[in-house]
Amino acid sequence: MKLSTKSRYGLNACYYLAAEYDEGVNGVPLKRLSSLTGISESYLEQIISLLKKSGIIAANRGAQGGYYLSKQPSEIVVGDIVRALEDNLEIVGCINTGCVSGLNCKTKGVWEKVYNAINQTLNGIKLSDL
Repeated sequence: MKLSTKSRYGLNACYYLAAEYDEGVNGVPLKRLSSLTGISESYLEQIISLLKKSGIIAANRGAQGGYYLSKQPSEIVVGDIVRALEDNLEIVGCINTGCVSGLNCKTKGVWEKVYNAINQTLNGIKLSDL
């Protein structure tokens, strides 16, 4: 399994938003966030859109607006960010649904253990720990 650039870049963007986190501040403009992270503005917009949809990032509009974390960095785990960008981190299709073949799969337990270990690790790291 290989994570996409969306999760790597998204985590990096959230790291910079955490570094800039201050309750009551307008946020970080897209252009500045792009400069800080080295991610193109167009790709960063796509990533931010997914993070906004999942409630991790919020935005203020206007000339002084920008993007900010919707919660304190200590309340956001890396797993939330990665799952928002990687289609819930399902490593095989049958993790949260039944087997498509309808057979009694003898290996599903292996995939569940791997899935659970990945999620447990990512959930054990807070954005403020980075």
